[in-house]
Amino acid sequence: MHLLRRPTFAAPAALAALLCSASAGTLRAQNRSPEALPVARYFAGPFADPIEPRMSIGLLVTNLLSNQGDEREPFTLPDPQDSESDWQAAANIGGTIPLVRFAHSEHGGFLLVAQAGVHARFRIEYPSRDELSTDWIVAGALEYAHDNLSGRFRLSHRSSHMGDEFVVVSGADRVEFGGEAFDLNAAWTFADIARVYGGLTWIFRSYTRHLQPLVEAGIGDCCTAQLGADGAWHPFPNRHLELVAGLDWQIAERIRWRSYTSLAGGLTYRAGARSAGFVARLSTGRSALGQFYNTPERAYGLEFIATF
Repeated sequence: MHLLRRPTFAAPAALAALLCSASAGTLRAQNRSPEALPVARYFAGPFADPIEPRMSIGLLVTNLLSNQGDEREPFTLPDPQDSESDWQAAANIGGTIPLVRFAHSEHGGFLLVAQAGVHARFRIEYPSRDELSTDWIVAGALEYAHDNLSGRFRLSHRSSHMGDEFVVVSGADRVEFGGEAFDLNAAWTFADIARVYGGLTWIFRSYTRHLQPLVEAGIGDCCTAQLGADGAWHPFPNRHLELVAGLDWQIAERIRWRSYTSLAGGLTYRAGARSAGFVARLSTGRSALGQFYNTPERAYGLEFIATF
């Protein structure tokens, strides 16, 4: 008997109502004109989320190719003995641009932003530098903050592509992963020590749900959920130096509510809104790569990250 049910959306509606009610008093006190291209952010993207748009380049070791998920027909690697510890480069190009701030005060405000990001992985041990997966995210979002409460309501498009070199050497078929979605994330900051967050995503148009493995199993691609915590601390005499860390956990209907977990931590140098530093990352569970969305993966590595 099929036990998976299409989830209801009472929780996202309740979360949206909470944000709106909490902001009502703030908006009554704010009568300022909209401000174009402000230097402001009201919701920081989850720090440990592996596909959150950012600018970075990293080196990692992964066992992604040692097991094959059911996303596609089995494929053959020319070097199966090396797949348990495969060295890969990860490149992330993207970020968030504040567009219009509608209202603000010393307590917070509302901000319209645009996001774009590309996350790509390459097998750098080989002359062809085989590209495994490139995941694209394009989004528009409304950020909100009032004292310790913050949130983000986002409309996004995501797609994933496999490199020609990897297709040629392995015979792997590209899968049609992606779609359009609304997501709602809310966060609470505890006395500037750390932030906890949680959110739900409703995928209102999914390309992935038409894939044969999901159709045969009667599994949809309607929802994902996310929980996590992150923060930045200044234990050094030089206040520009920050210790940063985060934990991110996600589940999805398309992977039968299995999860993937990501940890990140490192040291950055911050000057105003700009920062740069090195971050160690560890991930386990189902892969965050769209082309391998149901493949188990354990990966760890080091990343140089910058914000502008």
